Amino acid sequence: MSKKSTTSKATGKVREDKPPFRHQSGRWAKKVRGQFVYLGSIADDPDGKRARRVWNEQSAGIRAGRKPILDENQNPEGVTVKELCDRFLAEKQAAVENGELAQRSWQDYFDTCLRVADTLGRRRLVVDLRPVDFAQLRASLANGHGLVTLKNDLGRVRVLFNWGFQSELVENAARFGAGFKPPSKKNLRIARAEKGPRCFEKAELRKIIDSAGVQIKAMTLLGINCGLGNSDCARLRVRHLDLKTGWLDFPRPKTGEPRRCKLWPETIAAVKAATDCRPAPQDEKDQDLVFVTKYGRPWREDSSRNNPLSHEFAKLLDELGLKRPGLNFYALRHTLQTVGEGALDKAALARMMGHVADARDMSATYREHVADERIAAVVDYVRAWLFPPAAKKRKPR
Repeated sequence: MSKKSTTSKATGKVREDKPPFRHQSGRWAKKVRGQFVYLGSIADDPDGKRARRVWNEQSAGIRAGRKPILDENQNPEGVTVKELCDRFLAEKQAAVENGELAQRSWQDYFDTCLRVADTLGRRRLVVDLRPVDFAQLRASLANGHGLVTLKNDLGRVRVLFNWGFQSELVENAARFGAGFKPPSKKNLRIARAEKGPRCFEKAELRKIIDSAGVQIKAMTLLGINCGLGNSDCARLRVRHLDLKTGWLDFPRPKTGEPRRCKLWPETIAAVKAATDCRPAPQDEKDQDLVFVTKYGRPWREDSSRNNPLSHEFAKLLDELGLKRPGLNFYALRHTLQTVGEGALDKAALARMMGHVADARDMSATYREHVADERIAAVVDYVRAWLFPPAAKKRKPR
């Protein structure tokens, strides 16, 4: 376990916090403000692991004058990190059951809470947390994660502790300190630039469509035609598609924003081919899903991070020699947005993509609908880019 740092008042220099030492009384001890603090019997804890854990988790409270809690079954006097996380997750679980929060979002909160508890200590009192603790937590969250993931994790930590304060579970708001800042916008831009553009070239897309299996081909076409992401394809139901008139009406699950799109002839044919050979769903509630795996399960389970579509698409990119950082199924949305802007109708494109309008965009506030003709124009523009019409042969004079 890593040692903490302290600052000497005499010299102002940073020094390593020494671990508990063996006291002649047969106990592990630390000296705090000239007084010995005992952290348990050496006979019961020969290697001092428990003593070090107690010190690491309770040092702030001990320095504030509290007696160390040596019995793991003893309830600390105050709200612990574990209690904060448990009560926060319980409220979020209720939101999931009410349909106000996606199961995936709850799983993200759970994973973040687990990292918080592992790093800060489950029995650590929330009131004892200081900026140095949050700086240590940030370092732990950054380990092995990219900057975007780190930014999201830090945001969820703030939500957790702000919830504790607003719920009157703790008396004072958390003091995160300057060391808990999210990555700068500049560094996020640099990290994104290093991964390269998340956009497919026309030749790459044609290669994918020509090589993909029946279901992956249909989902790929829905991705570039209508901007459907992984979860959208997994949740797409028969009622969302009208293959006779050639339109999709599918509110975006992530935002609830209405989404309407004209389907290409190629997309209609691919979806029909996929539904004709669709395996029988295992669960009754999945009977009207447009796509299910060969095992009869949805292409994404809300209760799991496992995403078969992501795995299968990544495998296809690898087989075609197209795999590179940042390029995945969701990059189809990036490609549609990038190419579709060439049609010069951002309102129609936003309706296709299911984007929530900026609160400062008053035109979007007053706009009640977008005409189908405008949506069709954007759709046809992107189709002409991907499937350019054959050049007409000139007649000899």
